Amino acid sequence: PIFRPEHAELWINQKPTLITMIKIAIAFTFCAATFGVSAQKTIGNVEIRDLDNRPVMSADIILDGSPTLIVFWATWCSHTKDGLSTINDDYLEDWRDDYNLKVVAVSVDDSRNLNKVRPYVNGQGWEFDVYTDVNSDFKRIMNVNNAPFFMLLDKEGTVVWSHNSYAPGDEETIEEQLQELNQ
Repeated sequence: PIFRPEHAELWINQKPTLITMIKIAIAFTFCAATFGVSAQKTIGNVEIRDLDNRPVMSADIILDGSPTLIVFWATWCSHTKDGLSTINDDYLEDWRDDYNLKVVAVSVDDSRNLNKVRPYVNGQGWEFDVYTDVNSDFKRIMNVNNAPFFMLLDKEGTVVWSHNSYAPGDEETIEEQLQELNQ
């Protein structure tokens, strides 16, 4: 709209409304940021699938009151597959005995690669639960950008540590986090 002197009163009357709207927008942004951070610290609850394609709510994977290591992985990501195999072969038994740790792998493969997940997992002989997140709902709600992504939750389901990427030796960092959690 073009400003005309005869409309000055309308513009002046709208000024408080504009300022109020700006204040509301700032308050909303602050609240959203505050609740967003809070939401990232606990496990989200969306539907994922087990390897038999049965629905499971993501919050149910940690119900046993144990600390849980969730690893978001994909069949196309050799780093994550190596990390999961190393954890399974070299650390899993000790972490279960020492920290009562539950390890959960969540495949973020899309529908085109979903048929590769079960045969790969069966071939590896992994001794932990594996789920699929075909629509990336769990990945999205947990603010995971890419695989590999490691997330350690305490026994209440609060995220206490997370790490994007994998390199040999990261298991030592996980061990340190578990020791800290166990104190």
